[in-house]
Amino acid sequence: MSYHQLLVYEQGDATAPSDVPNGLAASVPGAAVILTGIHTGVVDVTVRITDAPPTGSGEGWEEVEDVELISFTGEMRLAGLGMGLADELPVLTAHGPGRYGMRVHARGRGIDRDGVAKVPFEFYQVTVWPIEVGPQARARLGVGVAEELGLPDKSRAIREWARQHAQPQHEPGRLVRTEQQHKPDRPARTEPPQHEPDRPAETEPQCEPGLPARAEQQHEPGLPARAESSHEVGRLVRVEPQHEPGRLVRVEQRLTVPPPLRAVAMADEHRLRVVNPYQDTAPAPELPAGLVAAAPDSLVIRTLKRRGRVGVHVNWQPAAPRMQAQGWEESEEIEFVTTTGVMHLTTLITDDDQRPNLTYQGAGRYGLGVYGRARDRERLSNRPGESYLLVVWPIELGARGGG
Repeated sequence: MSYHQLLVYEQGDATAPSDVPNGLAASVPGAAVILTGIHTGVVDVTVRITDAPPTGSGEGWEEVEDVELISFTGEMRLAGLGMGLADELPVLTAHGPGRYGMRVHARGRGIDRDGVAKVPFEFYQVTVWPIEVGPQARARLGVGVAEELGLPDKSRAIREWARQHAQPQHEPGRLVRTEQQHKPDRPARTEPPQHEPDRPAETEPQCEPGLPARAEQQHEPGLPARAESSHEVGRLVRVEPQHEPGRLVRVEQRLTVPPPLRAVAMADEHRLRVVNPYQDTAPAPELPAGLVAAAPDSLVIRTLKRRGRVGVHVNWQPAAPRMQAQGWEESEEIEFVTTTGVMHLTTLITDDDQRPNLTYQGAGRYGLGVYGRARDRERLSNRPGESYLLVVWPIELGARGGG
């Protein structure tokens, strides 16, 4: 195999997904991908074909994920990227076209990430079982029916949809910057200004529709005419304070509650850590028996899986919430202290490596509600198998709160 990929696919035009939210396996109609730790080389793979979902807790394996396979031909096989489908490889979907479940067990992916393996030290077990097969499944997928009736081939439309959606525009964990849209009554400028920003123009600027023209300079020489504040997330807002000559005006930066975040993070030894990554010297609390434990400048959230990706939702509140979040299996609330005002979830995965600050309001004492749930394995999905919601609010800010 090569480029970290084992593929499960069949003859056709389906493209394996490039987005793998759970970090191990994902699928689209007609194809699936399993990600390896090594870049190139050999891995040990065991394939099991069963008639029902496998039982067992996955003991002895580091990661376990379930996804759903959709086969249009009933001849899906497992192969390394670029190897092609060989007839001697076993058929995973022997019951014919339809829907199948696939469970992937993995061990050793973290031994030599991006390495080249000449002997296998990564181990995988791939188990496949039928969910919906036979004539009804063939009709649901449009296999052969369109040709008999002279109708458009539904399977081609499904494959085309999968190809177009294999690379979503906003992957989990990506922070998307919202560009400022031009207001309807303010047309966009098509020509650059004819003078430098800090040099007064030789001619009076033309005012935009709906905005009053500036007739004269409203400040004394030597004082800045305008200040720019980034108090809205992702948008620079121009602030022009009105002040009298000789009077100093303080322009304060307002803190806006960040929007809710939905992303994924890597659990390690059943832990998600929240610390100041720039001064990670605080003693970490012991692994809690419940959901979360705290020490000054350090938090530990306990995960079900020992290692791998988990879903993370973060919600900031201006004060303690009056009601608990619904739809979660367990929850726990604690207080914690930050002396620096910087607390990041260290293994949060984002495209630009920019992790939000959970305590953006500064040093002090905060409340934290942690909610957890595990996805039912009967509901196959590309998403992580377990998720956590973190709700953060300030209790007392400043030196008194942090002391």
